[in-house]
This record gives sequence, C-alpha cells and structure tokens, in this order.
Amino acid sequence: MKKAILALGIFIISSTAISFGADIGDIALRFCNTSWTLEKNLLLNISWVQEQDICMQVINGSNQDAYVNLNFVDGTVTNDADQKKACKNEGENQNFGKYITWKQEPVFIKARGNTEVHAKLLFPEEVAGAIHGCVTYYMDGKKDNGEMFTIMVRRANFIDALVKGVVTMGIGFIDMQDQENNISNNPKILSHYNTKEEKLYIQATLKNKGTAEQKVSIKGTISSLLGYKKTFFEEERSIIAKETTNINGIVEDLPFYKGPFKIKYTVAHQAIIKDGLTTDESKEGESGEIIEEVTVVVVTTGTHIMMGVLMGLIIIILVLFYKKKHHIKKHFKSEKHNKSSTKKTATKKSPTKKHK
Repeated sequence: MKKAILALGIFIISSTAISFGADIGDIALRFCNTSWTLEKNLLLNISWVQEQDICMQVINGSNQDAYVNLNFVDGTVTNDADQKKACKNEGENQNFGKYITWKQEPVFIKARGNTEVHAKLLFPEEVAGAIHGCVTYYMDGKKDNGEMFTIMVRRANFIDALVKGVVTMGIGFIDMQDQENNISNNPKILSHYNTKEEKLYIQATLKNKGTAEQKVSIKGTISSLLGYKKTFFEEERSIIAKETTNINGIVEDLPFYKGPFKIKYTVAHQAIIKDGLTTDESKEGESGEIIEEVTVVVVTTGTHIMMGVLMGLIIIILVLFYKKKHHIKKHFKSEKHNKSSTKKTATKKSPTKKHK
C-alpha cells in the first residue's frame, strides 16, 4: 500500500513538473513591424536596394523561463494539388535565409513574458520576384530512449517578399535521380511497371529555372497506335522561383495487346508578372507550351501469356515444317530409288544384237 502511495506521489510530482515546464507548444512568434498590431505572417514589398528591418516578438506562455532558437530558411509549397505553404529543412537557405543578418544566438524569454528580436533583410541587385521564406523556432532537441538521434520539434511563421526588379523566365523537365528500374530511355520520364500490382508508375519533375513565378497546367497521357488513349494526370499548379514540382501518375488495367505505349506530358505555362516586376524578354516568352514524351514497352502478365502462346505456336509450326520437310525428303529418296531400280531392270532385260 505504501509503495502504491509513493508511486502515485511520484507520478503527481512528475506531471506537475511537466505541466509547468517550458515547451515549444507554449512559445509563439509574432511580427511587430507595425506599432498597432502583431502579425502571424509578414508580407513585404521592397526593392533590392532597401534594407528591411524584421521585428519579431517571441512570447512565452509557460510558467517557466525559456531559451528559444531562431532560424531563417527558404519557403516552399507542398508537391500536390493543395500547394500549401511549407518550410524547407534547417540549413536550406539558398533563396531567402542567406540574405538575413542577425545575432544568431538563443533568445531568452521570462515566464509569461515576451522578448523583442530584430533581424535585417537585404537582397542583392540580381534578386527580384516573389521570394518566400520562414522564420523557424525551436528548443534544444531531446534524445529518444535509445539515445540514437535527437528529436527536434519546430514551429514556423512565413515571410513573403515581393522584390522589385527584372525577373527571368524559364521552365522545363529535369532528369530524374533514380534510373535503376526505369523502362524509359528518356531520363526525364521515370516509368516502372509493378507486375504484382499490375500498375504502371510514371514520374517526372518540372523545374522553374527563372525568377518569375509560373502558373502551369499539366496534362499526362498514355496512348498506342492501336487506338488506346488515357489521361493519367491533369492538374494546375504554381511553381515559385527556382523550385521544382513532382508529377506522379499511376496507370492501371493496361491492355497488353495494344503496346508499345507513348507517354506524353504537355505543360502550358504562364509567368506571373506582378506590379513592380519587369522582364527583359519579349511578351511571347511569358507564356507557352512544352512537351516531353517517350515510347515504352510494358511487359505485363498478359504479355508473358501471349509470348508463351506465341512461342508455343512457333514451336508447333517448326515441328510441322520439319516433319513435312522430312517427309518430302524421304518421299524424294524413295522415288529416286524406284526410278534407279526400274532403269537397272530395263537394261538387264534388253536383248543384244547379233552381228552377222
């Protein structure tokens, strides 16, 4: 009984300590660039010559003092039709984070208090267009039970900047990384047929190579010369500057007797040129259509059966041909033998002439 009471007391003390301990869920960050309100996200409209002060207020909602780490990383969107805003991994700061200057040390916040932090944002001359970033915040990671890796839970707020200037345009498919099981001879279209599932998996990656955001309409079709045609992918998306978007399609119930198949991607694109942005290219370069295609031979279960039947028919035809040829040859030898025998008999029985 005493052990049970002692265990209960330990549980209550532990629970109390946990409830009053600072956790990342108790921390919030708000932007304080305006004097009258705190904003969850920040939208900037600036030029490359303009240094921008980023005011942040870090709020501690727990009953315990806390140290919070801040970081600035590139922003992106999810690779799906929803295209939700997202933040890249810690350390990925090629398009946004590297233009931030700040003291880079943990921020101390008193219990039930807040601390104001400032950072400077300055883009170089060659940067223009819609730039997306994140400020992430987290506490020191905790080891798991096995001490194998560190668990880090982070939160984030978005910073979007429209940087005035000249933008560039360019969009196209890029080579896929994993080519091991690719049945396509085009490295830009990865296709693999799963014989167990009887499904054809098709993947491609589209990249915005310019600094102008692109709105794209993607359509993927598969067809054959024997009349088969199917649309396996159709979607509209936006691709932010220098980012990629993955296109994943699945084709089921392929008719094995109608191969080979042509896989074709058609992409209609339109550059988004907002106020304050200009382009040094002609208007024709702002929109257009690109096509990527390849012909593949898909070996399905039905293909194996058909090939087996075909090989069986070929063997039967060869056997029949061999037998017929052998029969003709035997018959020819027999006829030749009969003619030879007849000739000998006729020569033997013919009378000889007497000479007077």
